[in-house]
Amino acid sequence: MSLRKNWLQKAASNRPSQPANEIELTPTEDLIFQFIRAVCEEVPMLSGGRYRPPVARVAGGWVRDKLLGRQSKDIDISIDIMSGSEFKDYIASYYESGNFPQRIHVSPFKVKESKMQLEPVRAKGSPLPPNPEVSFGMIAGQPIEILQLRGQERHEEGGHGLLDFRAGVAPEEDAKRRDLTINSMFYNITTGKVEDFTGRGRADLNNVDEQGQRQIILRTPLDAEQTFTDDALRILRVLRFLSRYENSIIATETFQGMMADRPRRNLYWRIQHPDPNEPGISPERVADEFKGIMKGSQPEKAIQSMLDLGLLQEMLNLPEDFLSHLSTQERQTLDMNQRTPHHKYGLMEHTLQVIKQANRIAQELGLSGEERIQINLAALFHDIGKLDPRSHVDMGGGRRGYSGSEDEQGLAHEQSSADMWRRFARTIMLSNKDRAAVADYIRGHMVHERAKVLSLGDYDPEKGPTARQRRSLKRYMRKNPSWAMHWILGEADALATGIEDEGRERPYRAGREIMTGIANEESFGDESKMFKPILNGNEIHQLLFPILGLSPKPPTGMPGYIGVVQEKLKDVADSYVPDPNLTPEQQQANWKQEAIALITSEPWIRELKQMYGLEENP
Repeated sequence: MSLRKNWLQKAASNRPSQPANEIELTPTEDLIFQFIRAVCEEVPMLSGGRYRPPVARVAGGWVRDKLLGRQSKDIDISIDIMSGSEFKDYIASYYESGNFPQRIHVSPFKVKESKMQLEPVRAKGSPLPPNPEVSFGMIAGQPIEILQLRGQERHEEGGHGLLDFRAGVAPEEDAKRRDLTINSMFYNITTGKVEDFTGRGRADLNNVDEQGQRQIILRTPLDAEQTFTDDALRILRVLRFLSRYENSIIATETFQGMMADRPRRNLYWRIQHPDPNEPGISPERVADEFKGIMKGSQPEKAIQSMLDLGLLQEMLNLPEDFLSHLSTQERQTLDMNQRTPHHKYGLMEHTLQVIKQANRIAQELGLSGEERIQINLAALFHDIGKLDPRSHVDMGGGRRGYSGSEDEQGLAHEQSSADMWRRFARTIMLSNKDRAAVADYIRGHMVHERAKVLSLGDYDPEKGPTARQRRSLKRYMRKNPSWAMHWILGEADALATGIEDEGRERPYRAGREIMTGIANEESFGDESKMFKPILNGNEIHQLLFPILGLSPKPPTGMPGYIGVVQEKLKDVADSYVPDPNLTPEQQQANWKQEAIALITSEPWIRELKQMYGLEENP
């Protein structure tokens, strides 16, 4: 054992100096790669002469990001002559020998279970290949994955499972099996050089447009249609990179491959038929890529491409009555003519602009990646309910309106939108947290009327909010814990109408500023400081008991009618405009009379009777 250790120490001292790196490494990366080179050099001795020194290469995303001048934590290492499981054993042996000349910590590596779906029956004499084992661990605090080069892959038709492959191929073959040329480059740890075996990776990464700006080209290394037929999930992966990189474009031949019927059908089939026995990509994998698209710097660009492909229309799988009333063109694009003076854009053009604005505002406010995904998903679905004919209101003169939460007619379009979101979210197996959050943002985005009634467009930060503005917004915040997201989406919605209006965002930013100030006040949680209703409980009971015959104590499972009426009166109070010719006492008396007239009016009595089952629904 001592002779072996002496030999290793001698080998370490004779090790060639570090290569001149083509990529600028961080000190941690430099240390990791020195260690990996040392392991490769010791393999002949550690294996008893069984192996020559393997060549270790960093693959894919890390190389792409480093060439773009971005830091990356995604270090995936490809080995040429052995599996990741074998190489991890040599890492452990060398580390335990203590012969690496620098101080470094290497955690024990483990082997991930393969997700391969190898065919159980082969031609006689053709053995099953070894699983593509992936070893993973930590070196110098950095997560590392190790996998052997592979190629000649065969996938299940319409799925994502790998049926067959060949391990230990040349790096040229491994590079060509990857999704995009920009992800197919290697960094040779031994030579310190970037290897571009497809011959297109560098050019596509460093392409320059007519304005002299970098324009990344997204291109598959092999035939695009066959690439997407083998693994249809790569269609969404291309769109994820389109969303991530500004000024990126999809190569013409790659886009044509994405339009092919077979890969597109394979991608959305399982979403429309949520049965594990059906062909196609599993909904969970679709969800991961779809969320990746919504997390990018320009998700609206990727969604536009999905519309151009016809892919989004298929994935949404909307009810037939949402589409039957549309023209052929509208049905194909979902860009319904809104026929309203409030919108210049069609439905989907408006939606794309809302996504763009919501993502921009979210980035400016420093929202987390998860929050941006949720607000962008809400932006995508916020108006999809306008396709629901139940939300349409005839405004006369060929104009159309849409029912909202404050309307008395039809189904509120934001409620229908939230219903369609939940339907879609269930099919792609999104978490309950994502489903609930996005549905809440969709239902709450119609803050326009509140901003208008409170005259927030005229808000003066130096003077501060009026008492009425504070009261109204404070109660709104108590009812809507996600108020900040509602107002972000409301602002994005207002900025995306196509109608030029300077200062259009002002009321929404004013509302956010006032509510942020309220949220930071220590007294915000003090229920005793809430605005008192115009009529107290005894007054409401004296007015309504003779009519309803109900006790103030609510029936089992029902809200008390006094509380229901008081909540309505709080909202109505916000619409009262003070009369400067009256004293505060006279004004309060007038408002009280208006409140009495309201709650004893026929519509209100009828609504309360229906709520408590005191008369048949009309």
